[in-house]
Amino acid sequence: MNSFFVKEFNRRKRDKIWEQRGPEIKVNFKENLEVLKFKDKEHHKKTIKSFEQVGIGYNGLGTQFISGIQSEASVGKASKETVNDHLIGAAKIGEFVHNELKKSNYNINWMVDHWLYEHLFLWGTVKITREEHRKENVLRNSNHTIEQKLNLEHYKNVSELV
Repeated sequence: MNSFFVKEFNRRKRDKIWEQRGPEIKVNFKENLEVLKFKDKEHHKKTIKSFEQVGIGYNGLGTQFISGIQSEASVGKASKETVNDHLIGAAKIGEFVHNELKKSNYNINWMVDHWLYEHLFLWGTVKITREEHRKENVLRNSNHTIEQKLNLEHYKNVSELV
C-alpha cells in the first residue's frame, strides 16, 4: 500500500500521533480485538459485521485521525463547509482488520505491537468540501478494494489532494 495518501499520512501524522497517543490507541485497539475474537466464537455473522464497522472501523482506536491531506477546493474553507471524509470507510476497515486478525491466528499482541503502527493510515481522514462529499462525487458502499480507495478511485468529482 504505497499510495499518495499512505505516504503523506505517514510523513505528516503517523509519528506525531504515535508519540502523543500511542499508549491510549494501543489499549483501545487491544480491547476491541479481544471483543472481536470473542464475537467470532459466540455471535451471529450479522452482529460481527456491525461490530467490524462500529467497534473497529469507527471506534477501534478510540479516535479517527485528521491526516492534514485535503482537496484543493477545501483549502481556506470554514469547517462548516467541509467534511473529514473517512477515506477507506468504517465497514471496509473493520472487515480488513478482522481478516488480518484471523490471518495472524488471533495474535492480538502482534496486531497491537507490530501491525497497528504500519496500518494507522486506515483510520485517516481527508478534508473535502461538503459539495465534493455528495454521493455522486464520492462513491459509498462500493465494491472498491482498500488499494483502490487509497488510489482515490471512488473519488469521482473531488479536486486534487494536497
